[in-house]
Formats: sequence, C-alpha cells, structure tokens
Amino acid sequence: MRYLLLILAVIAGIAGYTVYWFVVAGQLERGTDAWIAQRQAEGYQIAHAGYAVSGYPGRLLLTVGAPSIANPKEPGDWSWTGKQLIVYVQPWDLGHVILDFGPTNQIAWREGAVSRKADLVAKSAKASLILDRRGQVLRADADLSGLSAIVSDIAQPIEAGRLELHQRAHAGVTPERPAAGIEVAVYATDVLLPDQWAGPLGRHLPLLRLVASLPPPLPRDLAGIAGWRDDGGTVQVERLALNWGPLDLHGTGTVTLDKDMRPLGALASEIKGFAETLDAFTAAGQIRRNDAQLAKIGLGLIAKDGSDGRPVLKLPITAQDGRLFVGPVALLRLRPLLLVDARNPAQ
Repeated sequence: MRYLLLILAVIAGIAGYTVYWFVVAGQLERGTDAWIAQRQAEGYQIAHAGYAVSGYPGRLLLTVGAPSIANPKEPGDWSWTGKQLIVYVQPWDLGHVILDFGPTNQIAWREGAVSRKADLVAKSAKASLILDRRGQVLRADADLSGLSAIVSDIAQPIEAGRLELHQRAHAGVTPERPAAGIEVAVYATDVLLPDQWAGPLGRHLPLLRLVASLPPPLPRDLAGIAGWRDDGGTVQVERLALNWGPLDLHGTGTVTLDKDMRPLGALASEIKGFAETLDAFTAAGQIRRNDAQLAKIGLGLIAKDGSDGRPVLKLPITAQDGRLFVGPVALLRLRPLLLVDARNPAQ
C-alpha cells in the first residue's frame, strides 16, 4: 500500500507540474501578445514570422522567427532585426529571463538626414533580465563574445573579444544612489578599432571598464537628452579603467554635456605610460614636439613610482570647450556624442 501511495503521489506530482507548465506556457504566449500590442500602441513597429513555446519539461522556450522592432517616433529613428530570438524562462523562476539573439543581427539608425546601419556577427549574443512582480526591469545584462560589427561608411569592422553591458536600478538606500536612478557598466576586451577611429594610440584597445551612476530624472529618449542636460543632469563616473597603446589610465569623476553635446566634466586620474603617450601624440602631429618635451619634463617631476616600478601621475582630466586636457596638456578635440540638435532635439 505504501508503494502504491508513493507511485500515486509521483503521478500526481508529474500531472500537477505538467498542468502548471502548460498554464505558464499559455500565459507566456498571451503575455507576448499583450507586450507587442502595448508597444505598437506606443508607436513601435514590431514584426515577426511567428513564435512558439516549447521546452517541456525542464524550461520554457519562446522561439521567435525573424523578429524586428523599430521606433520611428524618435529623432534618431532606430531599428533592430534578427534572424531568430529565443527567450528562456525557468518555470520555477519567472522573474529571470534569458534572451539568445543568435549570431547575426542588424541595428539601423538615423543621424540627421543620413541613415546608417551596423551588421553584427558574434559567436554568442545573449542578455539577461531580472524582473519584479509587476514585470518592471530591475537589472539588464548583455554579454557578446567574438563580436564583429560592420558599420556604414567605415571600411573596416569594429571587433571585440568580449563586450558586456550592465544596467541595474538603484535601491535608493543612499543620497548618492537615489531610487529611480540607475547604475550602468561597460566592460570590453581586445577591441580592434578601424583605422579612421584609431588615433595616435593605435587600433588595439586591450581593456575598457566603465562603471557610472545616473541619478533621476533620467532622459526617456534621445529627444530628452538636451532637457536632461539643461536640468543639471550628470553622470557620476565611479570607475574608469582604460588600457590603450602605452596608456594605462584609472579615474573617477563627473561628466555631463555642453551646449553642443560634447563631453564636459572632470576626472581625478592615475596615469601610467604618460611619456610614451605624449610621444604617440607628437608622432601623430597633434602635439608640437617642443610642447611635448616641456610637458614630459614637468610631469616627470611630479610623477611617483608605482607598485610595479612604473612612474604614476595623479592628474585631473578635464573636458571643456571641445578639448580633452590631461593636466595642462590638450590632447584631443571632442566631437558631439549624439548627432541631435542641442537646441531643438526634435529636429
């Protein structure tokens, strides 16, 4: 009798789980329909070649054929198109969603009157979403490996061994991290830039790590960037690490945008390889040789030996009037980050 009861309990458990799985699968399909309808009501254009839910018994897999989404309402009209999107959900953890975008995707956007696109090929392109009970995104992460992007009007591809993007909502526990603000992080390794982007430090960028905090109110779209700036919007750079050619830089500070959408702000930094970096800018004709020599002498006097024996400079890095300054030395001209008119962003 005990064995019979055990068998019946197992059968009942399997039957109950099966019913639960199919109920959740139906909810996933209806939720997808509702999400598409809501986005379309907001002005987004969404298309696909059909979708289906599978994966029983271990997980829920929503497979979408030829998905695409576009938002023609924004000033920089953008769209994304993929060959296939697979959405993974564990039946016992519906608040964690994993998306697999497949190896090939295309992103298109408009810069003023010019339409551009980027064809992306990656060994792996996945994202993860953590949702609250209302379906709001608490955290979003994207992880791409073996990435190659062919961008309009750029002869060579942009490549990256790995690219990670992270965003999470602030818990609102401190004044520096108020509720409704977000933290963003970018991590990139083995980046290979096209020649026209390379600059004096070369094409290879071994490491870029950026962690920044954005307090509310956040701009909702490109059109809101100028208003966010005018209302005192700033980005708190909590950590910046950059290895590029001879340059090894670490910094923290605050950045915003000027009236022409160029970076404006200041970082406290620690720099290694400053002499070699000045040599590279001199060879590229961006710094006069005499100025570089005087700068190396002056900076060398205030440099200190680091733990690895290399000289370390502690200097402010400032972005002002369209120029990037390291201490008193102007290194680069800065371009607008967004090709949106700063005074009338709707144009």
